Amino acid sequence: MLLLNGMDLVDIGRRQWKRDLVAWATRVANEFWETHAKYKNGDGGDKEYGEYGVRVRESFDYDGSVVQGKGGGNKGKSMMYDTMWKPKGNSFHMPAQKLKDAKDWELEAIMKAEDEFQIVRRCSEHLKAMQGPTQGYAQTLLVHEVSKLDHLG
Repeated sequence: MLLLNGMDLVDIGRRQWKRDLVAWATRVANEFWETHAKYKNGDGGDKEYGEYGVRVRESFDYDGSVVQGKGGGNKGKSMMYDTMWKPKGNSFHMPAQKLKDAKDWELEAIMKAEDEFQIVRRCSEHLKAMQGPTQGYAQTLLVHEVSKLDHLG
């Protein structure tokens, strides 16, 4: 029989929540790229090529970012991108002013994605905040158990 203590359960929960956040952010990014492809392929109108995109970086410090194409994607050269990050500090949302060159449909799609990325970023911050206290709790219990064993031995 497998026995789990409370710390194991917290850690399992944290890891699952992180996977859930990554899946959510990936779904949001995929929705953006579906909109992008619709305009690029001219579905329902003229073809329009967007300059911006979204990307999901997976790490414990989850972040979604906006990228802007800078050319170079022809004659065997790699496409160049500039990554635009949300402002530092307490802001969890990319301001629309940073996307001044975006087409109307592009700005709308990015802001829709950013609205959801903002929630994902906030949840990610809460998960990061859980990590330290739970490790401290586990360390305190471990020290206590070791000291009890020392007294017995």
